[in-house]
Amino acid sequence: MVQIAQICNWSNGSWLSFYQDGKIKELVIDTRKVSEPEYALFIALASPRRDGHDFITAAYEKGIRNFLVQQEVNVDRFPSANFILVKDTLQALQQFTSAYRKQFNIPVIGI
Repeated sequence: MVQIAQICNWSNGSWLSFYQDGKIKELVIDTRKVSEPEYALFIALASPRRDGHDFITAAYEKGIRNFLVQQEVNVDRFPSANFILVKDTLQALQQFTSAYRKQFNIPVIGI
C-alpha cells in the first residue's frame, strides 16, 4: 500500500482537492472492476475512443474517493474526495509505478 500524498508527489501532480491522506492498494481504470473502493485510485485515462473523465461520477458512486485526472474537474460535485491533477495521466501512472517499484530490491520478470 502507498499513501495518496506519495502518489501525488511521485506523479508531479497538484491537488485539485485534498480531503485526507488515504491508503491506496488498487489502481482502477474501469469502474466495472472495483474490488475495494475505499483503497482505490481511479485513473482517468484518455484515448481517442474513450475518456476516463466521463466515468468519474460512476467511480464516485461506487465509493472511490481518490482520483488522478488530467483535466479540471468540478470538485464541489464530489465531497470528501481527493483529486490529483497531472499533465498526462498515463505518464503519471508510469512515473509513480516506477517510483513504487524502486522501493523493492526484487527482479522484474514481466509487466
